Amino acid sequence: MNVGMRAKIADLVDKFDTRAKAKCTDTIKSCAMRVCGGGVGSACYASVFSIDGQNSINGKNTYGEIKTGCEAIVNTDMYCKYAAANPNSTGTYSYSYINRDAFEDLFPEYEKKQDPIGVVAALNSALATNYNDAAIAQMRKSCENVAKGCIKSMCGSEYTNCYRNRTDIISGTYETGTGLDKSMNKMGGVLDNNVVIGLCLDTIKNASSCEEHLAIQTAKKKSSDQKTGGWGANTSVRDAWLDANSTTAREQWSEEMVETGLCYPSDTKGGKCQPTDLAPCDTVDSDGCVYDTKQTMRYLDYVLGNEAETLLQQVMVDIEKEAQATYNAKLTREQNMCLAANNAGGILSSRDIG
Repeated sequence: MNVGMRAKIADLVDKFDTRAKAKCTDTIKSCAMRVCGGGVGSACYASVFSIDGQNSINGKNTYGEIKTGCEAIVNTDMYCKYAAANPNSTGTYSYSYINRDAFEDLFPEYEKKQDPIGVVAALNSALATNYNDAAIAQMRKSCENVAKGCIKSMCGSEYTNCYRNRTDIISGTYETGTGLDKSMNKMGGVLDNNVVIGLCLDTIKNASSCEEHLAIQTAKKKSSDQKTGGWGANTSVRDAWLDANSTTAREQWSEEMVETGLCYPSDTKGGKCQPTDLAPCDTVDSDGCVYDTKQTMRYLDYVLGNEAETLLQQVMVDIEKEAQATYNAKLTREQNMCLAANNAGGILSSRDIG
C-alpha cells in the first residue's frame, strides 16, 4: 500500500472516530439534560454550581440521578461502546466494541478527574452559558411577586379578609416572631397563615413565573434527601424531614407514594361527612366525622406543594408587618375620631348640657 493510500485511510479513520465520539457525546448530553434537575435547566444549574455539586455536572448532587437515568442508554449505544474502547483522540484505534459498561468510562464521577470525550466539559459549559446566579435570584423574585400579588388581591386592600380570629390560638396560625406590636394580639400577628395558604397556594403552584423557582427548590430537596434524608425510623414524610437519620438513598424518588399526615373520613355518616374532606389523622370534628383514611400522593407533588407553602410563609413575614401597620393605622384613625368627638362634647354636645 503506497503512502498516499495509507494517508487516505488514516484520514477516513480519523473522521469516523471524530463522528462516532460526537454522536456519543450528543447521546449523553441529550440524556443528561432530560434527567438533571428533572429536565429543568435552571434547577440543574442550581444543583451543579454549589458546594455539594462541586461545580460540575458529574459532582455529588447530580451524578447519581444522571447515572440512573442514562446508564442503560449509554451502555447500549454503539457509538458510545466504540468511544469507550477508543478514549484517546489520536493513536491506534480498536474496531471492536467493549463488552463492559461504557457509561462510567465516558461519564466518570468528579473525583476521577477524567473526561475522555469532553462530554462533562460540554455540559458544564452549556449550563454556565445559559444560566447564572443573578437569573436564579430573579426567578425567585418573580415568584415572590406572584405570591405578594395573590395575598393582596385575595385578602383585600386592608387585609381584612385574612385577619385571624383573635380568640383562635389553635396551632397552625401564623407566628410572626418578635419585634411586632402585640397589644391587640398575644400571638403577635394579624394574618391567619392557614387562610392565606388556602387562598394562594394553588396560584403559586400553577403560576408560570414560579415554575422554575419551585423546580429549583424541589431539586435541592431531592439532592438533600438522597444524601441524608432517608426514611430512617419514621413513618411519614413530615417526620422524616424533622428527624432524618438514615443515609440510605431514596429510590424512584419522584414516583414514591407517601403519606401527607392528613386523612379522609372513612364513614360519611349519611352525608354529614364528605369523602373528600381532609383533617389531621385520628381526629374527630364537630359533626362526628372520624378522619382515619390516610391521604397519599407522589413524593414529588408533596415536596412541590411544601416548597410553595414555604415561599408563602417567607413572603408573609414582610406582608405581616405591612398588615399590622395598616391595622394599627386604622385603629389610630378611629381613636383620633373618638378623641375629636369627645373634645367636642362626645355624643352629648356642650349645648345639650345646660
